[in-house]
Amino acid sequence: LGLEDTIDVVYGASAGTVIGSYFITKQLPWFGPEIYYDSLPTAGKSFLDTKRLLRALGVGLLHPLLLVDVLFRRNNGKPALNLDFLLNTTMLQQ
Repeated sequence: LGLEDTIDVVYGASAGTVIGSYFITKQLPWFGPEIYYDSLPTAGKSFLDTKRLLRALGVGLLHPLLLVDVLFRRNNGKPALNLDFLLNTTMLQQ
């Protein structure tokens, strides 16, 4: 539609930030949506560590492999989603 040139600023949160950045740079029809159906689902543990979902839900002490994360790591372990992978690897390198 050619609306990219008529918009000065895009504000977004979560997925809106990613799609908004592709929209402003005129890459949206080709590169934006593929993150959700190609890059992130095939990333495996690089993006989402399913074993850490228990810790994220507050029941990490019930899983023996996560007990060390919960008790001894800074900020009670690593998060289930790796946002560094999302922003640095997926957005900048691809």
